[in-house]
Amino acid sequence: KRLKVSVFIKELQTVRGEIFCFLLSVLFCLLVYFWMIGFGVTLIYRDTGQLLIPMHHLREILNAQSFFPLWNSYMGFGKPWFAEPLSASTYPIAFILRLFPESLSWNLSIVLHHIIALWGMRLFLGARGFSALPSLLGGVLFSFGGALVSCDNMINALRSSSWLPWILWSAEHWLKGDGRLYYLLTVVGLSLSFLGGMPEVIIFANILVFALWFDSRSQLSPKSTLYFLFQLFGLNLLWIFWCAVSLYPFFEYLFASTRKDGVRLNTALQHSFSFNRIPELVIPQSYLFSKIPDTWMILLYPGVL
Repeated sequence: KRLKVSVFIKELQTVRGEIFCFLLSVLFCLLVYFWMIGFGVTLIYRDTGQLLIPMHHLREILNAQSFFPLWNSYMGFGKPWFAEPLSASTYPIAFILRLFPESLSWNLSIVLHHIIALWGMRLFLGARGFSALPSLLGGVLFSFGGALVSCDNMINALRSSSWLPWILWSAEHWLKGDGRLYYLLTVVGLSLSFLGGMPEVIIFANILVFALWFDSRSQLSPKSTLYFLFQLFGLNLLWIFWCAVSLYPFFEYLFASTRKDGVRLNTALQHSFSFNRIPELVIPQSYLFSKIPDTWMILLYPGVL
């Protein structure tokens, strides 16, 4: 029995084993979310029903009017659409998911980004020296741990966070000196994370890349530190250049908003200790049966306006 297990583990290290692990991870994600894909049910909780699904519905409306919509005239008294990160106007995967029906594309987006996160963490842990099975288990724990599953009701956070393991995987190879290709792949990962709709994730990605360098350094000298900081600056400069078409209007939109002054500690404390949202802890989570088209309109107008 021990011999069979060792042979099986060695088999997982091959290309055939990698394909098997990938298909297994995809199957696992589909089974976890089968109730969404198979029965056409969408989980609704807080921002999902009030903001994100209505914006998903608006994306279909605006894309039917224009291939590259710039303005959203349906929310409030009108607001920028292209400059709004939540719209994910230039997110590549959003273009692919437009090929599917509206409700299915929402559910597929959740499942797909969990698969992306799972397999990215599996590759990152493999690059750190873990064998196939521990790496795969680490990917499952990351993708279906509390941190990422809690983002299911914040699709923009899920989209952006799911690329973090891929950023770390490419940065790990780049820092090991495996070639410039991995440097460029790190730029691609940062770009996709930004375009996913939660720009704050970029800050955490930079901190984690710095932590990787600090952990893998052979010696800490002023010269090596300065060289790494120069490379890290180049990474951010490149993704900013690639995402400039979305980044420039986003900053213009940000500086015109009420959030430009940042979070005030006093206001955050008042909000955190407010009793207004305590009922949300006891009210059961509601479900939207998206096969019924009228529910989209119920969410669209009372939820947003």
